[in-house]
Amino acid sequence: MQFHQAIKYIRKKVNMTQDEISKGIVSRTSYSRFENGDRVLSISDIEKLANRLGMQLSDIIDIQNEKNQVLLFITQQCKEAFAGNLDTEDIEALYRYIDDLKDRSMTYLRYHYYVRQHFNHVSNLIPELSKKDTDHVYKEIKARKNITAIYLQFIIDFTAHFSDEQILDISTIFKDYDFRQISSLNSRYAHQLPDALFNLADRSIDRATQTTNQLKQDLINNASEILETLISYQRLKYSSDHVLLYRFSKYRLDYYKTENNKLKQQAILNLREFLEELYYLKSKSPIRHVYA
Repeated sequence: MQFHQAIKYIRKKVNMTQDEISKGIVSRTSYSRFENGDRVLSISDIEKLANRLGMQLSDIIDIQNEKNQVLLFITQQCKEAFAGNLDTEDIEALYRYIDDLKDRSMTYLRYHYYVRQHFNHVSNLIPELSKKDTDHVYKEIKARKNITAIYLQFIIDFTAHFSDEQILDISTIFKDYDFRQISSLNSRYAHQLPDALFNLADRSIDRATQTTNQLKQDLINNASEILETLISYQRLKYSSDHVLLYRFSKYRLDYYKTENNKLKQQAILNLREFLEELYYLKSKSPIRHVYA
């Protein structure tokens, strides 16, 4: 489904005519040509049309993706592969299918890398992610002044593949970010951002335990700053799930950043109490609690 088709789909869902959606924004004729894919409208006009539909551009893009049969197929096949319902030939076919699409958009490229990351062990035909691939994602992220949802997803999915220096550099994007500009209507972004911050912080802690000297201190400091960013964001848009992520990494950080035995023991006590809370959440939740 193309973007103009998504607009048309939503317009019909809310029982709005072309006259009603276009009035005061563009002419009825111009709008009709836009819906048919024969005319391009400015971003400003499209934002006004989206607002008239009661949505943001990101909401429409989400619906566009939900109605994209190719993405639906890929997503479903990935779920089936994780569930063990696909044999080797099916997974190889999925890889070939996505490989043909990878240059069309960053969304398809993300799935291309995702399949390679999780299923390269299944077949020699599916290559592992390379440093060249990781460097490409890193350069794309660093080229953005505003990190959109797809780039947050890249950070969530592939933080483990970035170098220490790349993790430190990507983290700088978020340290002075004005989170007030994030609308509460953009739920996908609001959900992905804390996950991305958590991954950057927690991976920094992991890497700090594997290195020494100044780089270790830089990674520890980075984890501390990113966690402060995460909790600052939670003060604006609270989520108990993401506070769980914060506490998990914060207690780990408290343990690794100090040489004081008393403080280490306190961190261990905090973690033990935290684990008891997680066990309680898992046992009392009527559905699987992913974060717990």
